[in-house]
Amino acid sequence: MTKQMLRKKIRELEQSLESAKAAEKEALEAKAAADAQGRTDGFFAGRLAGKIEGIIEGREAFLQSDEYKQSLANARLQGTRDFLKSPVFKTAVDVQSATSALSSEAASDPSGEDEFASLMTK
Repeated sequence: MTKQMLRKKIRELEQSLESAKAAEKEALEAKAAADAQGRTDGFFAGRLAGKIEGIIEGREAFLQSDEYKQSLANARLQGTRDFLKSPVFKTAVDVQSATSALSSEAASDPSGEDEFASLMTK
C-alpha cells in the first residue's frame, strides 16, 4: 500500500471514530434524560401512593374515634327530632289516621259499602 492510500484509510477511520464518539455521546445523553425522567415519574408515583395511603390511614383512624361516632349519633338523633317536629310528619300521621279510620268504618259498615268510595263518586 502506498502512503497516500494509508493516509486516506486513516482519515476514513478517524471520521468513523468521530461519528462513533458523537453517537455514543448522544446515546449517553438520551440515557441520562430517560433515567432522570424515570426517577421523576417514580417519585411522583410513590408520592401519590403515599398520599393515598396516608389519607386512608387517617380516615380509618378518624372513623374509629369515639368523637366521630358520637357526632354521627347526635346528628341522627337531631335529624329524627327535626323530622318529628316537621309539618310533613304531622301530615303523614293525619293521612295515616284518616286512612285507618276509613278502613275501620268500612269494616264495620254492614252494607259493605266503602264510604270514601261513595264520596268520590258523588
